[in-house]
Amino acid sequence: MASLGLAKLANRKLIKVSGPDCYPYLQSLFSNDLRLLYEPERLRPREHVRPSSSVLSSFMLNAQGRVICDLIIYRTPYTKYQCQFTPVGQATEPDELLIESDSTLATGLANTLYGYRVRRKVSLEILRNQSVWCLFPKLGDKGIPSTTEESEVVALSSGLETAKEIVSNELTMVGDPRLDMMGLRILSWNDDESNGNSQFLKLKTTLQSHINIPIDEVSERDYNLHRYKLGVGEGPYDHPEGGCLPLECNADLLNSVSFDKGCYLGQELTARIHFTGVVRKRLMPIIIHKETKLNDTVPFAKDTDLVDEENGKKMGTIRHVIGNHALALMRKDLLGDSTKIIHNGTRTRISFWVPFWWRRSHSSQDEQT
Repeated sequence: MASLGLAKLANRKLIKVSGPDCYPYLQSLFSNDLRLLYEPERLRPREHVRPSSSVLSSFMLNAQGRVICDLIIYRTPYTKYQCQFTPVGQATEPDELLIESDSTLATGLANTLYGYRVRRKVSLEILRNQSVWCLFPKLGDKGIPSTTEESEVVALSSGLETAKEIVSNELTMVGDPRLDMMGLRILSWNDDESNGNSQFLKLKTTLQSHINIPIDEVSERDYNLHRYKLGVGEGPYDHPEGGCLPLECNADLLNSVSFDKGCYLGQELTARIHFTGVVRKRLMPIIIHKETKLNDTVPFAKDTDLVDEENGKKMGTIRHVIGNHALALMRKDLLGDSTKIIHNGTRTRISFWVPFWWRRSHSSQDEQT
Protein backbone atom coordinates (compact mmCIF):
# COMPACT_ATOMS: atom_id res chain seq x y z
CA MET A 1 0.00 0.00 0.00
CA ALA A 2 1.55 3.29 -1.09
CA SER A 3 -0.26 5.59 1.35
CA LEU A 4 -3.44 6.23 3.30
CA GLY A 5 -5.93 9.04 2.82
CA LEU A 6 -7.19 11.09 5.79
CA ALA A 7 -10.43 13.00 5.19
CA LYS A 8 -12.43 15.20 7.52
CA LEU A 9 -16.11 14.28 7.18
CA ALA A 10 -17.86 17.61 7.59
CA ASN A 11 -21.14 16.00 6.58
CA ARG A 12 -21.19 13.80 9.72
CA LYS A 13 -22.26 14.89 13.21
CA LEU A 14 -22.13 13.28 16.64
CA ILE A 15 -24.98 13.04 19.13
CA LYS A 16 -24.11 12.19 22.72
CA VAL A 17 -26.67 10.12 24.58
CA SER A 18 -25.99 9.87 28.31
CA GLY A 19 -27.80 8.76 31.42
CA PRO A 20 -28.53 5.53 33.32
CA ASP A 21 -31.17 4.36 30.81
CA CYS A 22 -28.94 4.83 27.76
CA TYR A 23 -28.79 1.15 26.74
CA PRO A 24 -32.46 0.05 27.13
CA TYR A 25 -33.63 3.31 25.57
CA LEU A 26 -31.59 2.93 22.36
CA GLN A 27 -31.86 -0.88 22.16
CA SER A 28 -35.57 -0.56 21.42
CA LEU A 29 -35.03 2.02 18.66
CA PHE A 30 -32.07 0.90 16.53
CA SER A 31 -31.90 -2.04 14.12
CA ASN A 32 -28.67 -3.54 15.50
CA ASP A 33 -28.02 -5.19 18.86
CA LEU A 34 -26.34 -2.79 21.27
CA ARG A 35 -25.30 -5.70 23.48
CA LEU A 36 -22.39 -6.11 21.04
CA LEU A 37 -20.94 -2.91 22.55
CA TYR A 38 -21.43 -4.04 26.13
CA GLU A 39 -20.78 -7.78 25.94
CA PRO A 40 -17.79 -8.60 23.67
CA GLU A 41 -18.43 -12.35 23.98
CA ARG A 42 -21.43 -11.89 21.69
CA LEU A 43 -19.20 -10.89 18.76
CA ARG A 44 -18.99 -13.42 15.94
CA PRO A 45 -16.31 -13.64 13.21
CA ARG A 46 -17.17 -11.93 9.93
CA GLU A 47 -15.47 -11.92 6.55
CA HIS A 48 -13.61 -8.70 5.71
CA VAL A 49 -14.29 -7.10 9.12
CA ARG A 50 -12.25 -7.05 12.31
CA PRO A 51 -14.70 -7.65 15.19
CA SER A 52 -14.83 -4.86 17.75
CA SER A 53 -16.95 -4.06 20.78
CA SER A 54 -16.03 -0.38 20.53
CA VAL A 55 -18.13 0.54 17.50
CA LEU A 56 -21.30 -0.63 15.78
CA SER A 57 -23.20 0.25 12.61
CA SER A 58 -26.97 0.42 12.60
CA PHE A 59 -30.07 2.02 11.08
CA MET A 60 -32.88 4.04 12.57
CA LEU A 61 -36.19 2.99 11.02
CA ASN A 62 -39.65 4.45 11.17
CA ALA A 63 -42.70 2.51 12.34
CA GLN A 64 -43.29 1.24 8.77
CA GLY A 65 -39.80 -0.29 8.63
CA ARG A 66 -38.39 2.36 6.27
CA VAL A 67 -34.95 3.88 6.76
CA ILE A 68 -34.71 7.22 8.53
CA CYS A 69 -30.91 7.26 8.53
CA ASP A 70 -27.80 5.12 8.85
CA LEU A 71 -25.79 5.35 12.07
CA ILE A 72 -22.44 4.46 13.58
CA ILE A 73 -22.48 4.07 17.37
CA TYR A 74 -19.35 4.44 19.49
CA ARG A 75 -18.37 3.52 23.01
CA THR A 76 -16.79 6.24 25.14
CA PRO A 77 -14.62 5.95 28.28
CA TYR A 78 -17.90 6.28 30.23
CA THR A 79 -19.80 3.46 28.54
CA LYS A 80 -20.75 0.65 30.92
CA TYR A 81 -19.16 -2.75 30.44
CA GLN A 82 -22.36 -4.66 31.18
CA CYS A 83 -25.86 -3.79 30.01
CA GLN A 84 -29.12 -4.30 31.84
CA PHE A 85 -32.61 -3.88 30.44
CA THR A 86 -34.03 -2.16 33.49
CA PRO A 87 -37.65 -1.03 33.97
CA VAL A 88 -38.36 2.59 33.11
CA GLY A 89 -36.81 4.95 35.61
CA GLN A 90 -35.07 2.31 37.70
CA ALA A 91 -31.56 2.39 36.16
CA THR A 92 -28.99 4.06 38.39
CA GLU A 93 -25.50 3.58 36.90
CA PRO A 94 -24.25 6.32 34.52
CA ASP A 95 -23.84 5.36 30.87
CA GLU A 96 -22.92 7.08 27.59
CA LEU A 97 -22.78 6.41 23.84
CA LEU A 98 -22.01 8.53 20.78
CA ILE A 99 -24.15 8.34 17.64
CA GLU A 100 -22.75 9.43 14.28
CA SER A 101 -25.26 10.45 11.61
CA ASP A 102 -25.46 12.69 8.56
CA SER A 103 -25.15 16.34 9.57
CA THR A 104 -28.32 17.37 7.70
CA LEU A 105 -30.33 14.82 9.67
CA ALA A 106 -28.70 15.24 13.10
CA THR A 107 -31.19 17.79 14.48
CA GLY A 108 -34.19 15.84 13.23
CA LEU A 109 -32.74 12.59 14.56
CA ALA A 110 -32.12 14.15 17.98
CA ASN A 111 -35.69 15.45 18.06
CA THR A 112 -37.04 12.04 17.06
CA LEU A 113 -34.98 10.29 19.72
CA TYR A 114 -36.12 12.86 22.28
CA GLY A 115 -39.73 12.08 21.42
CA TYR A 116 -39.22 8.41 22.28
CA ARG A 117 -37.59 9.19 25.63
CA VAL A 118 -40.80 8.56 27.67
CA ARG A 119 -39.55 8.86 31.26
CA ARG A 120 -36.20 7.23 30.51
CA LYS A 121 -33.29 8.83 32.37
CA VAL A 122 -31.33 10.03 29.33
CA SER A 123 -30.14 13.32 27.86
CA LEU A 124 -29.19 14.14 24.28
CA GLU A 125 -26.70 16.65 22.94
CA ILE A 126 -25.43 17.39 19.43
CA LEU A 127 -21.67 17.84 19.79
CA ARG A 128 -20.29 20.93 18.08
CA ASN A 129 -16.71 20.55 19.27
CA GLN A 130 -15.87 17.09 17.90
CA SER A 131 -15.14 16.10 14.31
CA VAL A 132 -15.37 12.82 12.43
CA TRP A 133 -12.44 11.74 10.23
CA CYS A 134 -11.78 8.67 8.14
CA LEU A 135 -8.37 7.11 7.43
CA PHE A 136 -8.67 4.72 4.50
CA PRO A 137 -6.50 2.87 1.94
CA LYS A 138 -6.19 4.78 -1.33
CA LEU A 139 -7.31 2.47 -4.11
CA GLY A 140 -6.03 4.64 -6.94
CA ASP A 141 -7.33 4.43 -10.50
CA LYS A 142 -5.85 1.09 -11.48
CA GLY A 143 -8.87 -1.06 -10.79
CA ILE A 144 -12.26 -1.59 -9.26
CA PRO A 145 -12.75 -3.59 -6.04
CA SER A 146 -15.19 -5.91 -7.86
CA THR A 147 -12.30 -7.46 -9.79
CA THR A 148 -9.82 -7.32 -6.94
CA GLU A 149 -8.52 -10.72 -5.93
CA GLU A 150 -8.89 -11.84 -2.33
CA SER A 151 -5.13 -11.53 -1.68
CA GLU A 152 -5.12 -7.95 -2.98
CA VAL A 153 -8.04 -7.03 -0.75
CA VAL A 154 -6.24 -8.39 2.29
CA ALA A 155 -3.04 -6.56 1.36
CA LEU A 156 -4.84 -3.24 0.93
CA SER A 157 -6.49 -3.34 4.35
CA SER A 158 -3.88 -5.25 6.40
CA GLY A 159 -1.94 -2.10 7.26
CA LEU A 160 -4.93 -0.74 9.15
CA GLU A 161 -6.03 -4.03 10.72
CA THR A 162 -2.97 -4.00 12.96
CA ALA A 163 -3.70 -0.49 14.28
CA LYS A 164 -4.59 -0.54 17.95
CA GLU A 165 -8.03 0.75 18.86
CA ILE A 166 -8.17 3.88 20.99
CA VAL A 167 -11.20 5.01 23.03
CA SER A 168 -10.24 7.98 25.19
CA ASN A 169 -11.37 11.50 26.05
CA GLU A 170 -8.82 12.96 23.62
CA LEU A 171 -9.12 10.59 20.64
CA THR A 172 -11.21 7.70 19.41
CA MET A 173 -9.75 5.50 16.65
CA VAL A 174 -11.65 2.34 15.70
CA GLY A 175 -12.11 0.23 12.60
CA ASP A 176 -15.15 0.92 10.46
CA PRO A 177 -17.67 -1.73 11.61
CA ARG A 178 -19.08 -2.23 8.13
CA LEU A 179 -15.98 -3.22 6.18
CA ASP A 180 -12.21 -3.29 6.77
CA MET A 181 -11.57 -1.58 3.44
CA MET A 182 -13.56 1.42 4.69
CA GLY A 183 -10.60 2.12 6.98
CA LEU A 184 -10.54 3.65 10.45
CA ARG A 185 -13.15 5.96 11.96
CA ILE A 186 -11.57 8.74 14.04
CA LEU A 187 -13.22 11.18 16.46
CA SER A 188 -11.19 14.18 17.58
CA TRP A 189 -11.75 17.47 19.36
CA ASN A 190 -11.91 20.65 17.31
CA ASP A 191 -9.33 23.34 17.97
CA ASP A 192 -11.11 26.68 17.55
CA GLU A 193 -7.82 28.50 17.06
CA SER A 194 -6.63 26.23 14.23
CA ASN A 195 -7.62 26.16 10.58
CA GLY A 196 -8.39 22.98 8.67
CA ASN A 197 -4.80 22.41 7.53
CA SER A 198 -3.32 22.70 11.01
CA GLN A 199 -6.01 20.36 12.37
CA PHE A 200 -4.99 17.82 9.75
CA LEU A 201 -1.27 18.16 10.57
CA LYS A 202 -1.91 17.80 14.28
CA LEU A 203 -4.06 14.70 13.81
CA LYS A 204 -1.64 13.25 11.25
CA THR A 205 1.24 13.54 13.74
CA THR A 206 -0.82 11.69 16.34
CA LEU A 207 -1.85 8.95 13.93
CA GLN A 208 1.66 8.40 12.56
CA SER A 209 2.77 7.44 16.06
CA HIS A 210 0.34 4.50 15.83
CA ILE A 211 0.43 3.67 12.10
CA ASN A 212 3.68 3.27 10.16
CA ILE A 213 2.21 4.08 6.74
CA PRO A 214 2.39 7.49 4.97
CA ILE A 215 -0.78 9.58 5.39
CA ASP A 216 -1.99 12.12 2.82
CA GLU A 217 -4.72 14.71 3.24
CA VAL A 218 -7.68 14.01 0.94
CA SER A 219 -11.09 15.58 0.48
CA GLU A 220 -14.50 14.42 1.59
CA ARG A 221 -15.26 13.78 -2.07
CA ASP A 222 -12.32 11.35 -2.21
CA TYR A 223 -13.79 9.50 0.76
CA ASN A 224 -17.22 9.30 -0.87
CA LEU A 225 -15.68 8.10 -4.12
CA HIS A 226 -13.84 5.42 -2.11
CA ARG A 227 -17.21 4.31 -0.66
CA TYR A 228 -18.78 4.18 -4.10
CA LYS A 229 -15.98 2.01 -5.47
CA LEU A 230 -16.65 -0.41 -2.61
CA GLY A 231 -20.44 -0.18 -2.94
CA VAL A 232 -21.10 1.12 0.59
CA GLY A 233 -23.98 3.58 1.00
CA GLU A 234 -24.08 6.37 3.56
CA GLY A 235 -26.28 9.40 4.18
CA PRO A 236 -29.56 10.60 2.63
CA TYR A 237 -28.32 10.58 -0.98
CA ASP A 238 -27.77 6.81 -0.81
CA HIS A 239 -30.43 6.03 1.81
CA PRO A 240 -33.29 8.47 1.10
CA GLU A 241 -35.24 9.16 4.28
CA GLY A 242 -38.46 7.14 4.35
CA GLY A 243 -37.84 5.87 0.82
CA CYS A 244 -35.94 2.60 1.23
CA LEU A 245 -35.76 -0.60 3.24
CA PRO A 246 -32.71 -1.54 5.34
CA LEU A 247 -32.08 -4.83 3.52
CA GLU A 248 -32.15 -2.98 0.19
CA CYS A 249 -29.33 -0.87 1.69
CA ASN A 250 -27.38 -4.07 2.48
CA ALA A 251 -27.89 -3.72 6.24
CA ASP A 252 -27.68 -7.50 6.60
CA LEU A 253 -24.45 -7.78 4.58
CA LEU A 254 -22.81 -4.90 6.47
CA ASN A 255 -23.86 -6.25 9.89
CA SER A 256 -26.09 -3.24 10.57
CA VAL A 257 -29.16 -5.22 11.62
CA SER A 258 -29.85 -7.96 14.16
CA PHE A 259 -32.45 -10.68 13.67
CA ASP A 260 -32.31 -12.10 17.17
CA LYS A 261 -32.26 -9.06 19.48
CA GLY A 262 -36.04 -8.83 19.89
CA CYS A 263 -38.35 -5.95 19.08
CA TYR A 264 -37.25 -2.54 17.86
CA LEU A 265 -38.87 0.21 15.85
CA GLY A 266 -39.63 -1.06 12.33
CA GLN A 267 -38.58 -4.63 13.19
CA GLU A 268 -41.65 -6.48 11.92
CA LEU A 269 -41.27 -5.77 8.19
CA THR A 270 -37.47 -6.14 8.31
CA ALA A 271 -37.72 -9.57 9.94
CA ARG A 272 -40.45 -10.70 7.54
CA ILE A 273 -38.37 -9.82 4.48
CA HIS A 274 -35.30 -11.52 5.95
CA PHE A 275 -36.98 -14.77 6.94
CA THR A 276 -38.87 -15.11 3.66
CA GLY A 277 -35.47 -14.82 1.97
CA VAL A 278 -36.65 -12.43 -0.74
CA VAL A 279 -34.65 -9.21 -1.18
CA ARG A 280 -35.52 -8.23 -4.73
CA LYS A 281 -33.44 -5.06 -4.93
CA ARG A 282 -30.00 -4.18 -3.59
CA LEU A 283 -27.87 -1.06 -3.52
CA MET A 284 -24.97 -1.80 -5.90
CA PRO A 285 -21.95 0.03 -7.33
CA ILE A 286 -22.03 0.96 -11.00
CA ILE A 287 -19.77 2.71 -13.51
CA ILE A 288 -21.20 5.21 -15.97
CA HIS A 289 -19.29 5.10 -19.26
CA LYS A 290 -19.78 8.77 -20.06
CA GLU A 291 -17.84 8.50 -23.31
CA THR A 292 -20.88 6.63 -24.70
CA LYS A 293 -23.36 9.37 -23.72
CA LEU A 294 -25.68 10.29 -26.60
CA ASN A 295 -27.82 13.00 -25.04
CA ASP A 296 -25.91 15.81 -23.29
CA THR A 297 -29.08 17.67 -22.25
CA VAL A 298 -30.18 15.02 -19.72
CA PRO A 299 -28.24 14.73 -16.43
CA PHE A 300 -27.49 11.54 -14.51
CA ALA A 301 -29.97 12.67 -11.90
CA LYS A 302 -31.19 10.98 -8.75
CA ASP A 303 -34.06 8.52 -9.31
CA THR A 304 -33.48 8.27 -13.07
CA ASP A 305 -33.90 4.78 -14.52
CA LEU A 306 -31.44 2.20 -15.77
CA VAL A 307 -32.95 -0.11 -18.39
CA ASP A 308 -32.13 -3.13 -20.51
CA GLU A 309 -31.06 -1.83 -23.90
CA GLU A 310 -32.71 -4.67 -25.78
CA ASN A 311 -36.17 -4.82 -24.24
CA GLY A 312 -36.44 -1.54 -22.29
CA LYS A 313 -37.19 -3.34 -19.03
CA LYS A 314 -36.35 -1.31 -15.93
CA MET A 315 -33.28 -2.71 -14.17
CA GLY A 316 -32.68 -0.16 -11.45
CA THR A 317 -32.60 3.44 -10.28
CA ILE A 318 -29.64 5.76 -9.74
CA ARG A 319 -29.23 7.01 -6.19
CA HIS A 320 -26.24 9.35 -6.54
CA VAL A 321 -23.29 9.93 -8.89
CA ILE A 322 -19.69 10.97 -8.17
CA GLY A 323 -17.60 11.26 -11.33
CA ASN A 324 -18.02 8.02 -13.28
CA HIS A 325 -19.02 6.05 -10.19
CA ALA A 326 -22.46 5.76 -8.69
CA LEU A 327 -24.68 3.70 -6.44
CA ALA A 328 -27.91 2.36 -7.84
CA LEU A 329 -30.79 0.31 -6.49
CA MET A 330 -30.76 -2.69 -8.85
CA ARG A 331 -33.22 -5.53 -9.41
CA LYS A 332 -31.23 -8.64 -8.58
CA ASP A 333 -33.60 -11.08 -10.27
CA LEU A 334 -32.99 -9.51 -13.69
CA LEU A 335 -29.27 -8.76 -13.61
CA GLY A 336 -28.17 -12.24 -14.64
CA ASP A 337 -30.28 -12.06 -17.81
CA SER A 338 -29.05 -8.70 -19.03
CA THR A 339 -25.62 -7.85 -20.39
CA LYS A 340 -26.48 -4.44 -21.84
CA ILE A 341 -27.73 -1.89 -19.34
CA ILE A 342 -28.03 1.79 -20.23
CA HIS A 343 -29.13 5.01 -18.57
CA ASN A 344 -32.61 5.62 -19.91
CA GLY A 345 -32.37 9.37 -20.50
CA THR A 346 -28.92 9.58 -22.07
CA ARG A 347 -28.55 6.07 -23.55
CA THR A 348 -25.21 5.83 -21.75
CA ARG A 349 -23.72 2.38 -21.16
CA ILE A 350 -23.65 1.17 -17.53
CA SER A 351 -21.46 -1.49 -15.90
CA PHE A 352 -22.37 -3.09 -12.59
CA TRP A 353 -20.80 -5.71 -10.34
CA VAL A 354 -21.31 -7.67 -7.14
CA PRO A 355 -18.86 -6.33 -4.51
CA PHE A 356 -16.27 -8.77 -3.18
CA TRP A 357 -17.66 -8.46 0.36
CA TRP A 358 -20.98 -10.02 -0.73
CA ARG A 359 -19.30 -13.34 -1.51
CA ARG A 360 -19.46 -14.91 1.95
CA SER A 361 -21.85 -12.45 3.54
CA HIS A 362 -25.04 -13.05 1.61
CA SER A 363 -27.46 -15.93 2.05
CA SER A 364 -27.77 -18.96 -0.19
CA GLN A 365 -30.88 -17.34 -1.62
CA ASP A 366 -28.80 -14.36 -2.75
CA GLU A 367 -26.11 -16.62 -4.20
CA GLN A 368 -28.64 -18.27 -6.47
CA THR A 369 -29.92 -14.94 -7.78
